[in-house]
Amino acid sequence: MSFKKKIKIHLSSGMQRFFLCYFLMLLSFYSVAQQFTLWDTIPVEINAQNLSMPWAGGFNNPQFSAIDINRDGVKDILVFDRSTKTLYPLINTGIADSVSYRFDPSFRSLFPEINQWVLLHDYNMDGRPDLFTSTRYGMNVGIKVYRNDTATNGDLTFSLIDSMIYADYNPGVFNLYVSEWDIPGLADVDRDGDLDILTFEYSGYFMEYFKNMSMEYYGVPDSLDFVLADKCWGKFEEGFGSCTVSLGVSCKGSGGHLRDTRHAGSTVLPIDINNDHAMDAIVGDINCNNPYLVTNGGDSLIANMIKVDSLYPVTEPVNIPRFPAVFYLDADNDGIKDLIAAPNALAVSENFKGTLWYKNTGTEAAPNFVYQRNDLFQRNMIEVGEGAYPVPFDYNHDSLQDIVIGNYRYYQSGGGFLSGLALFENTGTQTNPAFKLITRNYGNINSLLIKAVYPAFGDLDGDGDKDMIVGEENGFLHYFTNIAATGQDAEFSLTAPQFESIDVGQFSTPQLIDVDRDGLLDLIVGERSGNINYYHNIGTKSNPQFDLVSDYWGKVNVKRNKDLHGNSIPFLTVIDTSGDSVLLVGSSSGYIYEYDHLFSPDSTFTLIDSIFENIWNGASSSVSGVDLNHDKSIDLLLGNWGGGMAIYKNLNTAPSPPPPPVDTSGELSISIYPNPASKIFYIRFLHVKSSANTAVDIYDMLGHPVFRHDYPDLLGDSVVDIKFNSMPQGVYIIRIEVDAKYYFYKQVLL
Repeated sequence: MSFKKKIKIHLSSGMQRFFLCYFLMLLSFYSVAQQFTLWDTIPVEINAQNLSMPWAGGFNNPQFSAIDINRDGVKDILVFDRSTKTLYPLINTGIADSVSYRFDPSFRSLFPEINQWVLLHDYNMDGRPDLFTSTRYGMNVGIKVYRNDTATNGDLTFSLIDSMIYADYNPGVFNLYVSEWDIPGLADVDRDGDLDILTFEYSGYFMEYFKNMSMEYYGVPDSLDFVLADKCWGKFEEGFGSCTVSLGVSCKGSGGHLRDTRHAGSTVLPIDINNDHAMDAIVGDINCNNPYLVTNGGDSLIANMIKVDSLYPVTEPVNIPRFPAVFYLDADNDGIKDLIAAPNALAVSENFKGTLWYKNTGTEAAPNFVYQRNDLFQRNMIEVGEGAYPVPFDYNHDSLQDIVIGNYRYYQSGGGFLSGLALFENTGTQTNPAFKLITRNYGNINSLLIKAVYPAFGDLDGDGDKDMIVGEENGFLHYFTNIAATGQDAEFSLTAPQFESIDVGQFSTPQLIDVDRDGLLDLIVGERSGNINYYHNIGTKSNPQFDLVSDYWGKVNVKRNKDLHGNSIPFLTVIDTSGDSVLLVGSSSGYIYEYDHLFSPDSTFTLIDSIFENIWNGASSSVSGVDLNHDKSIDLLLGNWGGGMAIYKNLNTAPSPPPPPVDTSGELSISIYPNPASKIFYIRFLHVKSSANTAVDIYDMLGHPVFRHDYPDLLGDSVVDIKFNSMPQGVYIIRIEVDAKYYFYKQVLL
């Protein structure tokens, strides 16, 4: 945290230079760069199960590939979520016959930028999986390839080989077309030792086979030279919008590219399901819930599909609304590849329990896929569907900070969505938090039938407990009164829907905080456009009234050039013992913005950082915070679009400055207690020999005066009390002047 504001201190001429030097020295002790680290050791329990990777982040549209990420000789799993553009390196813990992995985001930086989809396949047969992903140049879309150049005993290293794969279409050489929403199939289709590609053509009815000519041209499989070998591979056709497949058709007879209607959206898993050396395929379609298996009755050179299993696997078919994608890798560390299915369509699919695992109880030559569960990996992480907005709230008054997580929505069986608040109770200690899920419908928010619920807590009726304001997709705020008896668990009742007719447009994200330090809670509200609205409370502690001061507060805007929206989520706080207020803002980009100079005369805040602490926890970040381990520093609670969250521990513990100078001439003795204090502390004067005029000044750590009071005619032993009812937690400097002669400086922590 840097201190850039000018220090303005008014002292008597005899002490001015000395005090300024001392004050700057104190600032030097507290001008320590903010440091946060992922706090992923906090235990979490859901349904009596201790989660193995609670802070991993949630899945919406995951894709799965096997690769040895940490170079220990054991295959790990790389997960890429299409909806959040997030990588999840899952490190295999090496337990045989067990789905046992740990999430380690530190490996994310080893992978190149991925767009839309990713598949890992060893195209040059050197034993190291290479990386294939989507690419676009202008109107051309296709495949980009990174070669795995990892050295022995070295970290993963990838080198860009092809920014766009081209193919000979006979006639003409063009980009090998793969729709951005498709996932192609990569396999050695003709069994000649190099990697071929199966993908649906432009209209989306027929599967094209691109043969790799590396072995034919060079005799080794280290190149990516493709020709369109078959425009209608397997002689089958997908129906338009009907989830049907026709066999025995030909491109020319069925129209092929001449059709005007485009049907873009298919996923392909090449697999030799019956070990006859003829490649079969499991295909997912954008309009269907079930993938289908087409069985090849031909051979490795000429494909001819003779059978369609429209519901696959037959015993318990995959059912994912909509657009399933299927992956083939070993999930349970038994050395045999399993089947994993997940939704590939954005915003219309299952987002809570959407990762289906089918264990292969047979062999890879003769697989037998048996359904296990629909929440593979998700069951071991905090997962609240689509979008997660965690905020702290001590719901049971035990002085341990619990977490309430709002969300955008949960997918509902049969279609539709619901939003709610998930309550995680802190079952740990003052210094070691632990969390347990109590309910996914805290406050019965589901019944409101609103989406994108974002909670904020504060005492709005002056009764000593915290009430709740909920933002939502349509931009309104809803006021819930805490009707619980004193000391009882919070209980909320909807008092004022569309509270005070406040409407910020879309996706209102409120925070209740005393912005101007007048003892009343104000409102700051983020919104979809990326700006922040500031409402000043002109009412009373028991009857708030919010008046719009600015709908472009501080000229904050977190919308980036490539973003459609900004989705600002504000968190105004004093982040550590420096006492300096900062504004952190979550955004649709996933980065956190930091603003300083929050109350400058021109009302323009200073953007300190648009990638705060280089923290990125997935797209559409939310940010809030609280001191979870009672070290007087705010830890950060971050949510993301995947429906998960992370906690970042604040490591910045300020060192103690040297003792302040005290004028010991004479017999005057001054003491301040308690320290740390809680809203009130006392100053005790001993042995005041004669009537003295005493002044007490208090400054924050930026040198701003926050309190002054004169105490005339102190005599003998006296005690005065100082109340800080409206001051935020932080470090303050006390300056005491006695008859313009005695000076006393003291650091007080509130």
